[in-house]
Amino acid sequence: MEDDHLAPEFQVRTHLYAGRLANVPQTLDPLLRAIADEVTIGVILAPPGLDWLVHPYDGGIDIITATVAERDELKGRHPDWLSSHPQGY
Repeated sequence: MEDDHLAPEFQVRTHLYAGRLANVPQTLDPLLRAIADEVTIGVILAPPGLDWLVHPYDGGIDIITATVAERDELKGRHPDWLSSHPQGY
């Protein structure tokens, strides 16, 4: 949908890129460094089947699972990954 009729402060431009990376150690290191340094934002990582999504950002990471059961199992395996904020974010 075109939003050219909106005032410039309300216009949003989005650039999308999809690519595949080899599944070898350190493949994602440069990308994760760029995210941590805020050189790039809005990155979402996923396996080919899109069974889960990972959204890393400069202050942490969000992991989106297909089911609540998968989410709870992941939380149980990695409690040290959870935010220490009282509301969990």
